[in-house]
Amino acid sequence: MASWRYHILFSFLFLIPWLGFLLTLDLIHGWTMLISLFILNIFASLIPDVDTSKSKIRNYVSLILALLLTFYLLPNLSSHSSFSLLLLPVSIYFLMRYFPTQHRGFTHTISFSLIFSILLSTILWFLLNFSTIEFLIYFLTILLGYISHLLLDMIT
Repeated sequence: MASWRYHILFSFLFLIPWLGFLLTLDLIHGWTMLISLFILNIFASLIPDVDTSKSKIRNYVSLILALLLTFYLLPNLSSHSSFSLLLLPVSIYFLMRYFPTQHRGFTHTISFSLIFSILLSTILWFLLNFSTIEFLIYFLTILLGYISHLLLDMIT
């Protein structure tokens, strides 16, 4: 089983030519877009291992999702006691962090890679008001990182 470092390095084999292609077509608009594509690709290349209970990416994703869900649900809480405000993110975090999963299960499928890439790209599209071409660029960059993980797992 390849480590997270190998998954990042392997994703670069696909990312560098992809970014070069986008740069030659003048489809990358500034350093911010280039860096965000780079970071999203790395993130996507690590996400399939979120199904491993010992993975650090699962810990980080659980924490981020717990905080995001808490901020989303916060206005709808009937009681704004400090106890419920503390209990909500902690319980969400532990539920996500220790939910039993099977390694190389559903997160290691092409179907899930497409779903994940579409969802993340759509969220970014709404948050950042992308054009359609930018949506496709972000979608393909995320998908490329995810698929690179699956390919490396097949090889090793």
